[in-house]
Amino acid sequence: MRSTWIAGLFFVGALTTTGCAVNSQPDQDDERASVTEEAVTASSIYTLLVGDYVSADGLKYPTLNLASSAWARTYTWDTGIRCITTPCPSGETGRWTVYRSLFTGKYFLQLRSTVGKIHWFGVDIDGEGKIKGLPGVWGETAFFVPKRVFEPVVGCAAMLCAEGTICYEDETGAGTCIAVPTCKDASCASGEYCAELPVECIKAPCPPMPTCLACPKPGVINCMPIVSPDVAPLCKAAESIKANCPGVEFVY
Repeated sequence: MRSTWIAGLFFVGALTTTGCAVNSQPDQDDERASVTEEAVTASSIYTLLVGDYVSADGLKYPTLNLASSAWARTYTWDTGIRCITTPCPSGETGRWTVYRSLFTGKYFLQLRSTVGKIHWFGVDIDGEGKIKGLPGVWGETAFFVPKRVFEPVVGCAAMLCAEGTICYEDETGAGTCIAVPTCKDASCASGEYCAELPVECIKAPCPPMPTCLACPKPGVINCMPIVSPDVAPLCKAAESIKANCPGVEFVY
């Protein structure tokens, strides 16, 4: 471990002495050689990392658990594979350590299994100081995120309705697929007519919804081209206005 730390110091010194002749952005090999454990042995990053993780692609497996005790920091990687006979690649266990790059200050997680296999992950932290994700680096393809990231999907967000129907959420948040409502199905009070108005869309499709509105004053509504924007909705609802609003006539 000490040799790794010294190598990191060497890279930092090289950047200092050669000035602008050296690329200020280290490549992956340089950054990997610069990580050191000494700077983070007492860091709170260990406390932040403890917990359960799931695959970032939303699949059930693999999962990762990082645990810490007074004796050791251990991990369990579960692939979800179950076998009757051995060998069975159901996962692995081992110990984990946090390192920090002398180049960028970024944290890196190392998993070392009981059989000596090593995995490296970056440690992404959000603006609130919480763990955002553990993307695999330096050849590792797995990508884990904290289990809390995945909230249960409920209501219309979890529904897939057939053509000609839409999802409706009741006061409890439960979603139900219903036929697309129209003004033909609506019943308005006296002095009101029905218009199909656009609604704020939560999940497509979101067709216009029948809405009861106060009748316009008696008179003639000009629906001849070109129709003004304020009159267009009345012309569109002409059938309902004629049936429910006495004294209103339309000219086409």
